[in-house]
Amino acid sequence: MNYTAIIQARMGSKRLPGKSLMKIGEYTLLEILVKRLLLNESITEVIIATSLNQSDDEIDSFASSMNIACHRGDEQDVLSRVAEAAAKAKNSNIIELYGDSPLFCSEVFNSLRIKYETNTDLVVTNALKTTYIPGLEMYIYSCVSMQYLNSFVSEQSELREHVGYNFHHSGQFNVHNITAERSISEVNHFHLEVDELSDLKFLNRFLNASDPTKITLSEILNKLRHEDGIVENMQVKRRWKKYRDC
Repeated sequence: MNYTAIIQARMGSKRLPGKSLMKIGEYTLLEILVKRLLLNESITEVIIATSLNQSDDEIDSFASSMNIACHRGDEQDVLSRVAEAAAKAKNSNIIELYGDSPLFCSEVFNSLRIKYETNTDLVVTNALKTTYIPGLEMYIYSCVSMQYLNSFVSEQSELREHVGYNFHHSGQFNVHNITAERSISEVNHFHLEVDELSDLKFLNRFLNASDPTKITLSEILNKLRHEDGIVENMQVKRRWKKYRDC
């Protein structure tokens, strides 16, 4: 079964403007993510879903340089932007990710897709409860499910900026959350996402001497186990926490 990866990304972050194209070592966040996605044989297409804002011309140019698609839509209505990107996908199965979480791990994706492929009416994620390390979240769903969700949620809803939240809380979908095994959950107090500058500093230090486009999950876990309990980004406020069950 083949998948299209859709990446939510834009340059207009309030806390860290331009973060999508900031660098970890020699690679930008988006470049790391795209290269990691394309290492998985089941992912045969990548689409970046960005906004129509002029600042996101840079993301459009990046996509062209990587020979991948870029869909541009409403900045605030993320749901419509992702649905429009999904409508253009060559595959009927979607994996959705975030441009500020560059360390996509095929090992995690493969765990989710095994469940998804048993029944493609499912929406499968690891983002409803924090058992996986923040920064490794993703959603898998069908194009049909995405188009239905987009039509179901009111155009006036302020929550159209959250795709996953609407899947979970609409009551219209069979959403299954995959929980992490202990080897992962025991280090989930660390954060591998980039919300603020301290996150970028942490990842640059953490990935020093490693190739961020190829580092495996087991290597990431081993490095985290040797981290001190307090790191640069431990105090960053995570907005997503208010949308999670725990």
